[in-house]
Amino acid sequence: MDLEAELAAISGGGGRRKPRKPAPVPAANLDAMIAESLKDIPSDEEVSGDDDDPDLLSELKELAINDEAPPAPPPRATRPAPAPPGAPSAENSTVSLLQDRISNYTLAERKAKENGESSRARRFARGLRTLNDLLKQAKAGKPVNDEDIPPPVPVGKPADAPAPPPVAEPPPEASLIDLGPHEDPPSLPEPKEPPPPPPAEPELSPERQQKLDGILRRQAEFKAAALHCKRSGDKTLALEYLKTVKQFDTLVTAFKTTEEGMDFDLADLPTLETVAAAVRTPKTEEVTQKAEEPAPADPAPLVTASSLDEALRQRLAYFQQQEVRAKEDGNSSKARRMGRIVKQYADAVRANAAGRTIATDDLPTPPGYAPLPTEGDTQQALEYLKAAKGFDTVIEAAKGGLAVDLKSLPLPPKAKEDLEHTFDVVSAEDCGPSEEMPTVSAEDEDALSRLCNQLTSQLKLCLSNREHNRAIGNIAEANRFEHLATAVKQDLDVVAVAKSLGQSVPKFHYESRQFAVVKCNTDLNENDLELTIVRGIAYNVPNPKEVDTYVKFEFPYPQDAPVSDSTSVVKDTNSPEYNAVFPLAIHRGARACQRVFKRHAIKLNVYSRGGWFSRDSLLGAVSVKLAPLETHATLHDAYPLMDGRRPAGGSLEVKVRVRTPLLHQEVENTTHRWLVIDN
Repeated sequence: MDLEAELAAISGGGGRRKPRKPAPVPAANLDAMIAESLKDIPSDEEVSGDDDDPDLLSELKELAINDEAPPAPPPRATRPAPAPPGAPSAENSTVSLLQDRISNYTLAERKAKENGESSRARRFARGLRTLNDLLKQAKAGKPVNDEDIPPPVPVGKPADAPAPPPVAEPPPEASLIDLGPHEDPPSLPEPKEPPPPPPAEPELSPERQQKLDGILRRQAEFKAAALHCKRSGDKTLALEYLKTVKQFDTLVTAFKTTEEGMDFDLADLPTLETVAAAVRTPKTEEVTQKAEEPAPADPAPLVTASSLDEALRQRLAYFQQQEVRAKEDGNSSKARRMGRIVKQYADAVRANAAGRTIATDDLPTPPGYAPLPTEGDTQQALEYLKAAKGFDTVIEAAKGGLAVDLKSLPLPPKAKEDLEHTFDVVSAEDCGPSEEMPTVSAEDEDALSRLCNQLTSQLKLCLSNREHNRAIGNIAEANRFEHLATAVKQDLDVVAVAKSLGQSVPKFHYESRQFAVVKCNTDLNENDLELTIVRGIAYNVPNPKEVDTYVKFEFPYPQDAPVSDSTSVVKDTNSPEYNAVFPLAIHRGARACQRVFKRHAIKLNVYSRGGWFSRDSLLGAVSVKLAPLETHATLHDAYPLMDGRRPAGGSLEVKVRVRTPLLHQEVENTTHRWLVIDN
């Protein structure tokens, strides 16, 4: 029986068993295994070693914030039984302590950086890295000693209202089913007080309400007309109607809020006809004229005028005739429209006679008339407009009680035109008195000539400083030198008149004037550097009149591909004139460029060209450091040739220019003995 049972078991496959699946690993053990496998991977902080790099510090903050986020909860099937309420585990308390301590050190580091305490900020950053490492160990289930946790640091009270305490994050294992009844929801911030309601608009009287309704109706007419013109393709007229609608908005607001000064007749409001007449082109007006009157057989030539006043009066007479004809025909609408245009031209004639500017674009042009003759300097008008706009800030400053330097204001146009006139200084013989004029002594004539020469040099100095400040954008200083130049020009006129009329020397005195001029090479751009190899001076060679030399240089920026070039060969002299100019590109805002200027130099090598069977020989080298360009706009000097550390004999004149110094402005302070005529 036993053999039969064993045989049946063998034949039925009972002797073959399926392998069992391994039991699932608990989540806590799985987290510990993952942390153990990542233990040997070095972190970015250990590899770089740049503790003071601000980019790495900001990146470290982001990593610390990401580490504080709780990991995803383990599957429900493998979750351990929750701890009883009121008894948190030691691991959760350690994680909460580390998270609070990380917030403490993060805030302390930020406060130290704001206060400029770099050493404290670096110390807090090191403590922050230690806390993040301990937090990773605690989350991985590893024990953390209390002695290894950095102590809390004081952060002080913020300048503003104290920030609310951070809400403690739930432990990583917490979920909805783990929350006990003892946990209260976080308190919500109290709602802010609602803003005060806008002030109620004052009630209008029935008469003013009736006027307001009329304004709104007229505005609605312009809106409908603008929409119609847009659909019909007349964009110019639609735009003018839309501008009028915007003007009605301002009028409505002022009418609602102002009780006085708003009494007017509704007939004074603009109409569709007046706005259309203001923008109507000659072609459109001609079509209207043809529709009202029979067209002539032959087109008449355009009516022209020799001056603006004549053209305005011609158009005024034309529209007056149209107004009279419309009244005779009983066309009241056209008569009113022509009357408004007549008023426009009458005002324009009076304004032109008074010397005021006229907006010619707002005046309608009748058919058959040439455009209004405007002669003028558009560029000069633009400069005057810019100067007028500059007065706005000065006026606001004066209204605010600030002191205003009147000498920094631009000159009036008439004084500026007189200053711009060219002048020539001639010799004393050419300006001698005529036979009819009284003669002047030789001493006075010599004194007048010297006064003219000195005033002329002062005027040239003022004009050159004015143009220099205008080129660098210092308009206030440019205006100040312009005022000073005007005064010098007046003194020069007094001396010139006295010299031409044979008068005695006018009274004068000297003053001490100090000028502060910002050095700037205005012909260069911000990212331009100009290297000029001027000349060589007395090279130490055995055959001074038979040597052929050239200079080869290397500019150290960019560092990965330095720029190199050479001058042409100058023959048969040991004091060659190279005068070679090399424009070089820089990027003054880049840190790499600033490091190059701080630490490196331009290397120049002077070579003597060899013959048929000899190579070029090095006569000497020159190193021009770039660090002085941090505070100076121009370097110009003769540098001695060096053979290693020994002088090689001779020197090389080199000039390096940038627009402005890389770090600080270069200001040149000069004192002048200033001549002033007592007139």
